[in-house]
Amino acid sequence: MSEISKHSTLSDLQLLSQLLEPIFYYDVFLHPLRLEEIHQYANCQNLLELAQTSKILNQATKAGYLFVNKGFYQLTENPISVQKRIENNQRANKYIKRAQRISKFMLYFPFVRAVFVSGSLSKNVMPQDGDIDYFIVTKSGRLWIARTLLILFKKIFLFNSYKYFCVNYFVDEKMLEIEEKNRFTATEIATILPMQGQAIYQQFIDANTWIHRFYPNHQFQDASTVSKHKRGFIQGGLEFLLNNALGDKLDDYFMKRTLLHWRRKFPHLDHQDFELALKTHKGVSKHHPQLFQNKVIAAFDSRSLTHTRAHARTRTQTHTHTHTYTNAHMHSHILRMCKRAEVPTSNRITGSGPRFCSARLLTKFDKLLTQGTHNTRSPESNRSRQQLLLLLLLLLLLLLLLL
Repeated sequence: MSEISKHSTLSDLQLLSQLLEPIFYYDVFLHPLRLEEIHQYANCQNLLELAQTSKILNQATKAGYLFVNKGFYQLTENPISVQKRIENNQRANKYIKRAQRISKFMLYFPFVRAVFVSGSLSKNVMPQDGDIDYFIVTKSGRLWIARTLLILFKKIFLFNSYKYFCVNYFVDEKMLEIEEKNRFTATEIATILPMQGQAIYQQFIDANTWIHRFYPNHQFQDASTVSKHKRGFIQGGLEFLLNNALGDKLDDYFMKRTLLHWRRKFPHLDHQDFELALKTHKGVSKHHPQLFQNKVIAAFDSRSLTHTRAHARTRTQTHTHTHTYTNAHMHSHILRMCKRAEVPTSNRITGSGPRFCSARLLTKFDKLLTQGTHNTRSPESNRSRQQLLLLLLLLLLLLLLLL
C-alpha cells in the first residue's frame, strides 16, 4: 500500500474508511479502541488478517489521521480517556461477577426465560456512576407479569435503586428480532452478554443476523457456553397458577397501567418519540426516555464529518495514475463510506443515565446472593432463601391487588 499521506488507491481508501467506522462510533463515548476491537467491528466485507488491519492503522497514524496511546487508537490525542478506559475495564471485571449472580437470581422469577447484560458493562466498561443494564426475555403472553414482579422487587427491597438492577428492556420469546435496525442497535446486539438461558440466546442470535450488515465479521458468543434455564419448584408452581384466563387479565392490566403511568410522566414526548423510547406492547417493554440513541447517531455523523474536513487538504494535486486520490478526495470518500449503511435517525432506541442508590441495602442484597459460595451455606440453602424471598414478594403483590 502506498503512503496514505501522499497517494492511495481506491481499494486502500475503502479499507481505511471501513476501519475508521468503529473508531468514529466509539469516540462518541470517548472510548478508545484496541487493534483487535477495530478489526472485529470494522465494516469490511472481505475479511482482513489482523496484520493487514495493523498495517493500515499504523499508516493512518503516521499520516496524522489517528493517534495511538498504550495500544488504544483514537481520533484525537487524549491520554485521559485512555486512562479512564483502563480503570473502567478493571472495575467492569468486578461488576461482571455481580451481574452473573443477580441474573441467576432473576431467573427464579415467574415467566423469566433468559437474562442478558447490555449497556456499558456488555462492552467490559463500568464508569464510577454507571449501572448494570439487563435485557430480559420472558414467556410469551406473560411479559408484563414478569416485569411487574421484577420492578416491585426493585422498588420494595432495593429502594428503587438502578445501580445493580436496571431492568429497562423486556421482550418475549416471540419478539426476539429487534425492530429498530441501525448502527446503535446493531452494536448493542453484537456486544450483549448472555448470562442465563442457553436456548433463548441461540434463538436471539438467529433472529438478529441482520447486524452483519454493520459488522460483517462479528462472531456471536457460542451459545453452548451459556447456562441453561431450569425452572424451580416455586417458579413452576406460580406459573401453573397463572397459566389461565386470570394470568391473561393480569398481564393486560399491568401493561395498561404502565402505559397510563408513562403517558402521564412523559407528556412532552410526541407519539413517534414515545413509541420508540417507551415501547409498550404485548411482547415488548422498553424504558429509555432519554432518547439516547438519536444523540449517539447524530454525534457519530458529526465526528465523521468533522474529522473529514479537518484533515482534508485545500490544495489540489495532479497525478498521472487514474486510480489515485488526494487527501481531500480520500476523506470525502471516507465520509460517504461511513454514512452509507446508516438509516434515518427516526428509528430510535435509548440508553440510561447515571443513577444512585443505597449502598448499605445493596451490600446486604449482594451478600444474600453470594451466600452459598462460601462454607457457611450450601447451594441448596442459598436457593431456598432466594425462593422464599421471591414468595414474599409475590404475597406483597397479591396484597396490593386486593387493596
